[in-house]
Amino acid sequence: MNFKINHIKQVYRGFLNIIQAEVTYDSFTDGVQISTQREMMERGDSVAILLYEQDTECLILTSQFRFPTALKDQGEGHPDAGWILELPAGGLHPGEDPKKAAIREVEEELGYHLGDVTWISSFYVSPGGTSERIHLYYAEVITSDRKSAGGGLDTEDEDIRLVKLPVVQALQFIRDGQLRDAKTIIAIQWFKMRKFNS
Repeated sequence: MNFKINHIKQVYRGFLNIIQAEVTYDSFTDGVQISTQREMMERGDSVAILLYEQDTECLILTSQFRFPTALKDQGEGHPDAGWILELPAGGLHPGEDPKKAAIREVEEELGYHLGDVTWISSFYVSPGGTSERIHLYYAEVITSDRKSAGGGLDTEDEDIRLVKLPVVQALQFIRDGQLRDAKTIIAIQWFKMRKFNS
């Protein structure tokens, strides 16, 4: 099957960039093509990493304010509206190796120095609306691997709190709907399969 981008332009540039295109692509019906306008959000790819602290048997997450979740969560009555439990994560710099970016994000946000890092998966966040992919990683640490307070970068107005969740509690948070971030749910489900089904 084939597609053609007839016209493409950037209609907004900011923290998020909006791209608009006219595209023609093959239909699943033989000999039929669809021509239409599509838009997408472009912000580059990102990385995220699940940390398991062996000596405490806890998963290490972050809590921080996320504006895109605030109004919807508030309207639905979530008691923690705006603050999301999620993996340490961040955007890739141009040309940056994803594994090195994951290590950098952990040091900035949580203060841990990492050794071995394992790739889990790379996936599109929301392929109908954004080109962003997340490169997902896993690492094991111990308490003494935390060398600084973390908390994020002041230059990016980050205010990040470290949260240690026992594995059983993290799994319960998924069942109860207290974990609402897709990459975090994916990583914890992967962890569960790896630890309990191997």
